[in-house]
Amino acid sequence: MQEQIEYTVRLKKRCGELSTEIEKIEERFIKGEIKESLYQKWEKKYSDGLDKIREELKKKSFDSSNLEIVVEKCLSIAQNISGTWETADFNNKHRLQYLVFPEGILYNKEKALVRTNNINSLFACIPPLKRVLEENKNGNS
Repeated sequence: MQEQIEYTVRLKKRCGELSTEIEKIEERFIKGEIKESLYQKWEKKYSDGLDKIREELKKKSFDSSNLEIVVEKCLSIAQNISGTWETADFNNKHRLQYLVFPEGILYNKEKALVRTNNINSLFACIPPLKRVLEENKNGNS
């Protein structure tokens, strides 16, 4: 999601730059500094670029509807993470592993221990909640 946000910011920045360039070339044309043919050439180039960026922003922008889709996907994965792991191919297992453990999984060969330095906050809250639910089932609320 962070990459998506950064990409959207870059697109919006470029959109602003192109809009500024269009305004500059219009001003130069109005002042008579450039000919109409040159104005049309550059205005078309900048406008086409601006249209492409706006179209890309519509597709990939990070807005509330995309956020809802991402949250739904995360929740569906979190609800059945073992099933997702079992049905995933190697590449998707690798992606899922880094989704849950962003810094990866470390293995100490001498002590035969597995360590994780960081757990995704979505998944980190599941074990404490599970313990609470288990206590509730056992009558210890």
